[in-house]
Amino acid sequence: MTHAEFEAAVAEGRTRSLVNSGVDNLIRHVRMFGGVPGDIVECGSWRGGSAMIIAAAARYHFPNDPKTVFAMDSFSGFPRIGEEDDGEQFVGRFGDVDYDEVVTATAHVPNLKLIRGDYRDTVPAFAFRPISLLFLDCDLYESYHLCLKHLWPMVVPGGVALLEDHNCMPGATQAVREFFGPDISKVINREGLAGIVRYADPGSSSSSHADGSESPRR
Repeated sequence: MTHAEFEAAVAEGRTRSLVNSGVDNLIRHVRMFGGVPGDIVECGSWRGGSAMIIAAAARYHFPNDPKTVFAMDSFSGFPRIGEEDDGEQFVGRFGDVDYDEVVTATAHVPNLKLIRGDYRDTVPAFAFRPISLLFLDCDLYESYHLCLKHLWPMVVPGGVALLEDHNCMPGATQAVREFFGPDISKVINREGLAGIVRYADPGSSSSSHADGSESPRR
């Protein structure tokens, strides 16, 4: 992929994306963590724009290892809104998606796979695999709870989970804080995008991260 092709792919993705933290910051994280073994998973894809950008960044920066990007969404809006969420702001949002249109629009992206369905069904059924970057942009308490429970264990040491809605959406924030508990302090602001690097598995005293830091195991 040439630089011009990469810029064109990013421009196309921008027209289909609502990434609040900034496309450039998301690309920066793909570049930083793309060298870690494992695929990339996005939860909360709407019209597929940010997934297209992530997939393009993976192909451009790591042409010899173009990671597969799995984009998980109902592609029909929120199936339900929990009592932990501020319901008014979510009513009717993201229901304007035509899944067939998303399939057509993303068909030319070779390393992007769409996974459609309710997270209650798709997330627990997602086959265990190494994940280098987990990008959660799914807004709601239940969605974050399910994704962290089932997908965080797949994030490899040195990999990262990016939490778009932490400290922005009440339900998502509650789910993140409940899940990480005492380790919530390790969820840091990564230039406008909350994230946590996976620490070494038990048996290793420390791990070198893609951002060059050293941290004790979790």
